Amino acid sequence: MKFKHLLMINIISLIVLTLAAFHLRAESQSNHFYAGSSIHYNVNDKDHDLTEKLGASIRAGYLFTPNWSIESSYSSYGRNVDGDNVYAYQLKGLYLHQLDSDFTLYTGIGGYVYDSKINPSAVIGVKKQLDKKLSAQFSYEYLYKGHGDDDIYSLSVGMNFYF
Repeated sequence: MKFKHLLMINIISLIVLTLAAFHLRAESQSNHFYAGSSIHYNVNDKDHDLTEKLGASIRAGYLFTPNWSIESSYSSYGRNVDGDNVYAYQLKGLYLHQLDSDFTLYTGIGGYVYDSKINPSAVIGVKKQLDKKLSAQFSYEYLYKGHGDDDIYSLSVGMNFYF
């Protein structure tokens, strides 16, 4: 348990330092950094034995360009089919495609750490810009092999604050 907390602190510290370095090198433009949270509905699938659970996540990200972003998150995906709580640290790259002035379609791939293992993940979603500092988002996420053969499928809705 102590190892997991130490790992979480190290990952978050590395992400914060990396984002700060990118920010110092970036041009002076506003709204490159963002932070947000989501609630999500999760389905864990193991041999067609499903468990369903609500979860939550917090995230921080950095927009390199209007089309490319990196994002880190810590999420709770409820309990898996064995009854264990599933918490994951994620790091993913996102490609954003402006549909119009308010809507952005995005997709991303990355990895997540769960139970000291690194596994792949993928996401697709849409963001709605509410104003210069706030956006809402809806996404579908797939986490491969969350626990043994237990894949996780997640629908989420959330908000991002840009600064």
